[in-house]
Amino acid sequence: MDESERELMIAFVNKYRPVARRGSESFGLVWRKMQAEFPAYTADELFNVLVGRRVEFVFLDDGPV
Repeated sequence: MDESERELMIAFVNKYRPVARRGSESFGLVWRKMQAEFPAYTADELFNVLVGRRVEFVFLDDGPV
């Protein structure tokens, strides 16, 4: 993601972030709009921009439950 694309995405997020903070339903609405607006980016990239910080996901595989 280059700097101009990041700035466009941040402007989009700044417009919709207050809506996303109203609850999970609102967050889902913003998330779908973001995915439609920026289809070339991974879910991780979009999520990191939307929440405004770098988030690492760790998946633990402890074997069968």
